Amino acid sequence: MPRIPAVPEYEAGFFARLVLRYARRRFGAVPEPFAVALHNRRVFWASLVADAAHEWAPRSLPKRVRELAVYRAATVVGCSWCVDFGAMLQRLDGLDVERLRHIDDYATDPRYDRAERLAIAYADGVVFVAENPSPTLHKISEIYDRIAFAAVGRYNEFEQLRQSGIRLADVKGYQYARDDVTGRSLANAYANALGAAFTESPKPFEVELLIAEVTAGDGADGVELYHILYDGSITDETGYVAIGGSAEAIRSRLEAAYRDAMPLGDALRCAQQALAGAEERSIEPGRLEVAGLDRNRGRRKFFRLTADEVAAHLADSATDGDGDSTEDTTGDTDDGS
Repeated sequence: MPRIPAVPEYEAGFFARLVLRYARRRFGAVPEPFAVALHNRRVFWASLVADAAHEWAPRSLPKRVRELAVYRAATVVGCSWCVDFGAMLQRLDGLDVERLRHIDDYATDPRYDRAERLAIAYADGVVFVAENPSPTLHKISEIYDRIAFAAVGRYNEFEQLRQSGIRLADVKGYQYARDDVTGRSLANAYANALGAAFTESPKPFEVELLIAEVTAGDGADGVELYHILYDGSITDETGYVAIGGSAEAIRSRLEAAYRDAMPLGDALRCAQQALAGAEERSIEPGRLEVAGLDRNRGRRKFFRLTADEVAAHLADSATDGDGDSTEDTTGDTDDGS
């Protein structure tokens, strides 16, 4: 029961009563927020206009696809009222609500078709792809809860930097709060360390780094990417980035093939073709190191794919043509040189 009592329908104006009657037919009962908002008529009508715009704006999508995308977004942000209300709307519209229990498995569950998967997939995270024949000397690693690290160059040097970053993040998270550890602060720390070594040390680092963090946004807007060169210079990137010896050739191929909200299989195929095309050769799935950040996971967002999983995603992407596969990625790659 709301803390503010609802306005009785008989006290509402003529037009407000019409709205309440429509709401009763639409939802089976008048939602309490509607009746409470009538205490301030301006708030009531403003919220009504906003709700109507939200209802009519996405009409280019089929209702089942639209409602699933909204429901998925509600589960991602953790809005329990939105989840309950969304399930009710789908039930009233005659849609299958039983499959909502399997929304987290939408990528592989046969209850969801291609259009629904692509609509749902917009909010998942970032993927790194590197050519790396070694199964143990990783170029891509986890730094902290929402932060990942990728590097090319001398392994011993970027492994030293990776461990330093983990220690810095752990100490800051312990002294303050875990949310205070951000990709930007770590990128600045790496830039300062590399810049100092470049100007003061007789032997600067021979590495190139990439720091990624998943945030509360959607698609590319929900990912922060920081590219750090051996001399400490730092740039923030959007959507995709290539690092390493053939970065320019890879970047040009990524630019031609990349699109926001790519499913994982499409992003992997895009990265594989960019890496291979830069030197006009083929790269087998077993030579690819694939890892990333998925904001739908628990506290720790980092994931790593096995060689078999990489091959399966690439095969699914090839079968579906333009991508009927799993989660959304921002298609970030490094060339693994």
